[in-house]
Amino acid sequence: MQVSKVYIIKELAQDFVKDPQIKTIDNNAMLTYEYEGESGEIERRGITFQDVLASKYTSESDMEVYMVKAYNAVSIVENSPWPNEFGDSIVEQGYKHFIVYFDDFGAYEFLAQNFEKGD
Repeated sequence: MQVSKVYIIKELAQDFVKDPQIKTIDNNAMLTYEYEGESGEIERRGITFQDVLASKYTSESDMEVYMVKAYNAVSIVENSPWPNEFGDSIVEQGYKHFIVYFDDFGAYEFLAQNFEKGD
């Protein structure tokens, strides 16, 4: 499977103060993470995945090789078999297989229409 980065996350997992979290709000899912900022203060950021059909988490010990290519970035998995589990027309409706990999934390995946970075 081909992985294409579409947004680089500037905060590094080595600065995270706890595991990233997935919070669901209506049909959206927000991947949030807290990290130690340059000032030493704890800061929070998030990425919202829009119109989510499914999400899943894979621990680092269970990851597949292709997942590492999504290191510290929102990426799209091309030719993924996952959308096919929801019917042939899902891709035609604009759904994509997004993945984010944070070193030491694992891979967070979303079957969603789009994403929006948070500040």
